[in-house]
Order: sequence, then C-alpha cells, then structure tokens
Amino acid sequence: MPYEDYDALVLLFKAYEGGGDKVVLVKEATEIVGKLPEENGLTLAFLLRFLLTVIAQSDINQMTMQNVAICFGPSLMRAKVTNQDTLFSQYDSKLVSLFLEHLKQIFAVWMRML
Repeated sequence: MPYEDYDALVLLFKAYEGGGDKVVLVKEATEIVGKLPEENGLTLAFLLRFLLTVIAQSDINQMTMQNVAICFGPSLMRAKVTNQDTLFSQYDSKLVSLFLEHLKQIFAVWMRML
C-alpha cells in the first residue's frame, strides 16, 4: 500500500471511529483502493482473497479474521514515518480487517481482473 493511500485510509478510519457511518467508510475506502497502481491493487486483492480461504479454515488453524489482520497488517500497510503513535495505533490491522470483511466491494475493480 503506498504511503499516501495508507495515510488517507487512516484519516478515513479515524473519522469512522469518531462516530462515522460504516457505509460511508466502505464507500470512501473503495474510492481510495480503486485508484491504487495496478500492481498494488491486483497483488493486494489476490492476497486478501487467499487470506479469506485461510480464515475459512479458522476452526482448524486458529487464524480468525482478527488474527490474520494482526499478522499481515504491519507487512501490508505502514506509515511513511514510524514513531510511537504509528507503531501502536493498530490501524494497519484495522484496515486489513475492513478489507477482508468487505473485499468484494472495496476491491471490486481489482477482483474483476483476477
């Protein structure tokens, strides 16, 4: 995830946590993700789709959506500048959870190409 897009998504998620509407969150996240460079969008969509198959087996592998998001969030998304606020904010895993929960909608433009 490019740094600029990560920052925009974090600001969007903070607004949602402050009492925003989840429908608006998903809609605006869809717009941001739809503008990703093709290689980023396709790679992320492919990986997230695979992670949903892992989550589908969580009764066997203990990899719930939250566990997957915690494991993959820091690798998939990070702030350009790392400090204590960004290290402990957990927005990376919150965004990955959002993406997994709403994959078909948020990544619709990329899922059609897979």
